[in-house]
Amino acid sequence: VDRCHFSRCSMRTSTHIPPRNAHLDLSRAFTTESRPQPSPTFFTTTSHYSLHREMIKKPIISILDWDDTLCPTTWLHFRGLLVAHGLIDGVPPMEVETFEEKVVPSPLTSSDRQRLELLEHQVLELLQLAARFGPVFIVTAASLPWVVASAEHFLPRVRQFLLDNQRQCESKNAVIERVQVVSARDWYHHQIGTGSSQLEWKCATFEALCSHLKLQDVFARLKTRTDLISIGDARFEQEACVRMEMKASEFLRSKTMKFVEQPTLEELLEQLKMMSKMYDPMCQYDGGLHLCVSRKETSSAQDSFGDGGRFVDNALETLQLVQIDRMVALNGSAARDCDARLQQLLAAADSLTHKAHYAGHDHSYQNEPPLAAVPGARN
Repeated sequence: VDRCHFSRCSMRTSTHIPPRNAHLDLSRAFTTESRPQPSPTFFTTTSHYSLHREMIKKPIISILDWDDTLCPTTWLHFRGLLVAHGLIDGVPPMEVETFEEKVVPSPLTSSDRQRLELLEHQVLELLQLAARFGPVFIVTAASLPWVVASAEHFLPRVRQFLLDNQRQCESKNAVIERVQVVSARDWYHHQIGTGSSQLEWKCATFEALCSHLKLQDVFARLKTRTDLISIGDARFEQEACVRMEMKASEFLRSKTMKFVEQPTLEELLEQLKMMSKMYDPMCQYDGGLHLCVSRKETSSAQDSFGDGGRFVDNALETLQLVQIDRMVALNGSAARDCDARLQQLLAAADSLTHKAHYAGHDHSYQNEPPLAAVPGARN
């Protein structure tokens, strides 16, 4: 953390920075031609943010999920692309039959490639932006070879970006944009043992990363709490982040964003665009913050989150942004059908990606392992 330039880094491009203690303005989070006004029960919007080039001077750690957060795993599966590329051996057995569709292997079309390139651009933009605020970790419940394989086939520029950052992290002369990939499951099994839940995997990994970055020392030096920002599609990721704040509330503050589960490619693209636009004001906000994106046609804020949910912004015709209370984020970790289905899909893919990559399928790894977990955190 001492090398992350929290006290002296500056933005390379101009950003809208609110004054201290200003209310968070999320009215521009989504890009739409016509947008209803945010609910008056949410933050009162400021008319304009002050404009200057200086980055905020406080410690921030960003943790992002991989599947259905950066990589459109569910869309790739139902599009038939995972089967076609040999990443899963047919349709995996599902304990929870949420969908009726039969998955048919399908080649990657030029239209698919163009859409994935647009997604790649947004993924890279978000990762690069987050890296300017502080260290960034992609913490996945899947294996590291799966991240490598899915990125290699469908997000090659993201894969190269992650490899470049991995080499920078291993270099003594590492520069600002450091993004590392950690398998929460593999780390948990290596350090603690087999079994347990995805929530426990993520909690243990979050705690290990915070310990590795010595946040207590950062607080003693800077006299300010570190913002721990978590972005993912599962409720247990929000809970893991809030649990960390409750364990170390003196020097840690949680901010979370939950994406929709099983997003379409267009939904994921729009969420990433939104996240890039609101990352700065989210970092600037002086307090804990917990947000969720939900689908309008399936639920209301109260249906999904109870009395602790309030509409923030109506974005697309099918998506809406909701603010939830910390206790709702803490108690909302029960796995839904689509969460279970995604994890079963990843389990089916893991064995094949392990065999493929460690057997030399990806020739770029002949002399180096796939993206390694953070050595310091492992120790």
